[in-house]
Amino acid sequence: MCPNDKLNVNAGKDPSAIKVQAGRGVNSPGPPEVPAIVFEELLVKALARRDYLISAPVRLFIFDDRIEIISPGSPPNILTVAKIRAGDSNIRNPILASFVAKGLPPYHGVGSGVRRALAAWPDIDFTDSREDDHFTATIRGKPIMNINDNRPRVSHPSH
Repeated sequence: MCPNDKLNVNAGKDPSAIKVQAGRGVNSPGPPEVPAIVFEELLVKALARRDYLISAPVRLFIFDDRIEIISPGSPPNILTVAKIRAGDSNIRNPILASFVAKGLPPYHGVGSGVRRALAAWPDIDFTDSREDDHFTATIRGKPIMNINDNRPRVSHPSH
């Protein structure tokens, strides 16, 4: 792909607003770089499975090279990152899960969202930080070509 064929635009707060122009005009909206189903599944998971006894919000951070969704609380002790990637689940908030199952947000089935997100975008990392008591889903982006020098631009944000 020629570096001029790809232009990523971050329109601000909507993570699905990062677009790939796909050879069309610069003012044409391109398809999202990361499929919307990835955000639907991971945000619903973050909201439905978070620990509501911890007074902290679900946080969404957008960087040049990744998007992080941080949810308060670690998964229950029986769940590991490997089990979560394999599709194992454990309902932490049964009342909230019952509303999710009734189709309030975009709903595609209980316990299958991580597998669906990984099938749509395999470059997702999960981190269980039990010391800090939060769980992070990191959606890795594809390198953005710097149009001026034809080299991938990699950012190193500090946080």
